[in-house]
Amino acid sequence: MDQASKFAAWLSVDLSNDDKTELKVNLRFVNSSDIPVHDVQLIAGIMPNLVFSLDIAEPTGDIQDVEIEELSRLLVSHMDHFESLLTPRLRRKYHIGAIASMIVRSEGYQINFTDAKNRRWVRNEKGVLHLWDGTPHGTNTPHRGLVEMFGEDCQKEGVVPIFR
Repeated sequence: MDQASKFAAWLSVDLSNDDKTELKVNLRFVNSSDIPVHDVQLIAGIMPNLVFSLDIAEPTGDIQDVEIEELSRLLVSHMDHFESLLTPRLRRKYHIGAIASMIVRSEGYQINFTDAKNRRWVRNEKGVLHLWDGTPHGTNTPHRGLVEMFGEDCQKEGVVPIFR
């Protein structure tokens, strides 16, 4: 587990300005071990049929970014719908990038990788690391709706939408 615990990976949503067409979903990772990890795969609950793969993650102390263009396009194409589900007060309170980030996290994701001893690992959206048993962790999460994503703010506003 030593090498696996030194490889961290997560999804981030970045927005270069207030224009929602500039949303970018990135796989961010850092390998602080001395050896590469291989066959890095991302499976996101918001787009479960897409498996993003990276052959190798070299050791580095720096955070690396790789844009997941398919997820970026999906979020951009649906942001008007997601925003329309919020009340005007919630739209003012939450930045568009925060909304997109909450959507990605609420749907769950997992990042699988293989260490130097050829063991397969999985890290979920909460950062929990496990030896992979071949089953998905965090990708079968049903759409939770905005109430669960935004908590008390939505309950106060009476917002109870469901995405599907």
